[in-house]
Amino acid sequence: MTLARNGELVRYETFSNQRPGARLRAITRFAHTGEILGMTGQTIAGLATTGASVLVVTGLSLAIRRFRSWRRRRADRQQQAAAA
Repeated sequence: MTLARNGELVRYETFSNQRPGARLRAITRFAHTGEILGMTGQTIAGLATTGASVLVVTGLSLAIRRFRSWRRRRADRQQQAAAA
């Protein structure tokens, strides 16, 4: 459906008459939000979101742990250099 600036209907296309790319975009928008398969789709979208959140948290915790370890090693080397 295409509207003019004044709100008048210029063109109306049914889903089956749209180009394949436009149909795919329309489908993926609803698949992305989990609306395509009802409650099952929302559950899958929720699980994917939870999985992505877990990846963020574990990535940050690994980065923090490695940074702390690097700082300890660096401090130990500086103490050994100062003692020598």
